Amino acid sequence: MPPVEDDNVEPEPPDKGQWIPYESAKIPFLSGDSARRALKTRWTVFRPLHRPLLSGRTTVGEVLVVGLCVTLSTLLSTLDVVNHDLNASGTLAVLVLGFVYFLSARDSLLALLAGIPFERALIYHKLSALVSIVIGFAHGLIFYFWGRRPDRRFPDETRAPGGIGLSDTDAVTGWLLEFVMLFLLITAQAPIRRYLFELFYRLHVVFMVACVALAFVHPGTDVIFGLLLYVFDAGIRVMQRTTCRKDCYVERLPGQVIRLRFSKGNLKYRAGQYLFVMIPELSIWEWHPFSISSAPSEQHVSIHVRVLGDWTKTLANKAESWTNPIRTYVEGPYGDCSVDIDSDAYSCFLVVSGGIGITPMQSITNELLAQRQRGRRIDKIWFVWSVRDRDMMDAFYPNDPSSVASMREDPALPAVFSPDNLSEHCDSNNPIGGDPLYSEFFMTRVRDPSQYSPSHPCLRFGRPDWQQIFTRMRQLAADAGVKRVAVLVCGPGGLVGDVAANSASHSDAAVTFDFHAETFLF
Repeated sequence: MPPVEDDNVEPEPPDKGQWIPYESAKIPFLSGDSARRALKTRWTVFRPLHRPLLSGRTTVGEVLVVGLCVTLSTLLSTLDVVNHDLNASGTLAVLVLGFVYFLSARDSLLALLAGIPFERALIYHKLSALVSIVIGFAHGLIFYFWGRRPDRRFPDETRAPGGIGLSDTDAVTGWLLEFVMLFLLITAQAPIRRYLFELFYRLHVVFMVACVALAFVHPGTDVIFGLLLYVFDAGIRVMQRTTCRKDCYVERLPGQVIRLRFSKGNLKYRAGQYLFVMIPELSIWEWHPFSISSAPSEQHVSIHVRVLGDWTKTLANKAESWTNPIRTYVEGPYGDCSVDIDSDAYSCFLVVSGGIGITPMQSITNELLAQRQRGRRIDKIWFVWSVRDRDMMDAFYPNDPSSVASMREDPALPAVFSPDNLSEHCDSNNPIGGDPLYSEFFMTRVRDPSQYSPSHPCLRFGRPDWQQIFTRMRQLAADAGVKRVAVLVCGPGGLVGDVAANSASHSDAAVTFDFHAETFLF
């Protein structure tokens, strides 16, 4: 592939000096020491709330906040029904609808104040929509049975049922709003969202606008608070999109993998984050999220995409004929780790990935190794990668009996993911040794292991033995004199669940495994 050049951007020096905690802190209106102190304070306050629950899919803090909001909404809605309070029930439904818009903002206050990024806030975006629908239905029942009587504190006044109210503008817009939101919730379910993304996205945009219009006509103007926050966020993103144009090289790789590569320029990101990517030649309407596989210390940004849906299939087909860089727009970066890996709180890491989930994990590992070269204490990184199919492994390793030394041009995560710092450690076969990195790559479905080079020390056949891995990692942490191990995972749900369960079962007062799972699919 030809080199990626950008004559308009001055390249950063390769040596950034001595590593310091939170050196990449990014907080609006703050910079330098102020941003680092603010981020440290946030972690100090919210660290207990980031403990994982439900196989790592959510955290203690998220459950507490959601539980409180749902309980409060249920209580207030029940009181409204008991009191026949039409106005209060409608106000509550619209306020929750405002939260639906608030939670769809990509740079929300949740990410700033509590470290809950956009991808994790989406589940609460959908939950808020469901709560709003339920409260809105209760609001409709009050109108149906008791009409416009505000509440039953005036028993002497006559109350007439409102019925369906098809001749009443407020009633018609209210029922339409209810059904439009229900339609949005149904079409946002995973099978439709992931396999018919273009249809989902266009319907979502159109009907979200329709919800706002119906809410204002109903009237339900209290939705404005969440809507304004969303509009502000959207405006920032639109301005960012106009300035984040990249000349991107697209390369078709073996194993149904595509690599996008462009000059870093003034783009600043942290290891493990992701970008939204739009290629006008494919569609100006579709922005797709992809994890960054390169480390922030590198001068070019690499994104590796597995061919799964219509958009990526079209991209793969066109990549064969694209020899020049393609005009590409990026938005972001987004994403935040629920484990404080940017500080000196951790020196032992267990990094686990499955399939294409290796991309953010490689970025994190390479950045940790680069930080170690600048003075950060890194005692051990245990890197585990598990794949099912031979095609992906063939894309990563030369399939010949050559020695490890002759594979130096194809590093530990070889040609598909080069360049990376893992290549300096690809012959480490002893987790107890002095090398900071120990790697194991598992092929879970292999009929004939003899087809693969027996000389490569990282290659394993079968599934990872999590009991053994966690036991040995625990011993490594104890030998290093540390009490906390950061466990980072990205991959299919089964893999994430196994790692989360073992993180919990192997934690005690002596050594605690602090778990974080990257969102694999939106």
